[in-house]
Formats: sequence, C-alpha cells, structure tokens
Amino acid sequence: MRKLMDLVELDDRGVFVYFRTPALCRDFMCNAEAEGITFGDGVRPSQRDVTDIFVLHTDKTIAYVGAVGHMAFGAGARVRVDYEKYRNGEEDFIHGAKLFRNA
Repeated sequence: MRKLMDLVELDDRGVFVYFRTPALCRDFMCNAEAEGITFGDGVRPSQRDVTDIFVLHTDKTIAYVGAVGHMAFGAGARVRVDYEKYRNGEEDFIHGAKLFRNA
C-alpha cells in the first residue's frame, strides 16, 4: 500500500495533494492521521474541515492552501498529486512541475 509520506520524496519543498470530492479529502485526512501527519500547530487532520488542496511537507505536516497557493497550484509551480489516482494505485497521479530534490 502506498504511504502518503512517500509523496514528499517528489519535491523537498512539499507537494500539492488535491481532491475531486470532499469524501476523497476525508479519506486523505484519515490516512494522514494514521501515518502521524498533523497540521503545523499539532492539530490532527480529523479535527479540521475538508478542502480541495493540501500541501504535504517533509516534516509530516499538512497545510491549507490559500489564494496565492491556489494560483501556484494552477500554474504548476510544484508537484501536484491527484489523490484519487494515488490511492487507487494508478501510475499517472503526478502532474505539474518537474521533480525537485535537494542534492
């Protein structure tokens, strides 16, 4: 089974994870919590509202994406992960920017 934290290997700056439906977002939040991922302030994902995009960071935190982040998402500024495809094991789940890894 794929782990969410494996996604941060795609881009050290964090990756956008997006959801087509609120149900997919809730599934992501449940899986994130099971992996020990929290918001930056330590709040568990299940204690927050769903959204259409999160940023997943290397330090096992997620964050909501504001207006500027939505523009960056639309411009492909970072790696974008289609959560539904990732969860379902599909290979074409990555969209957007070139992979970025610090050497």
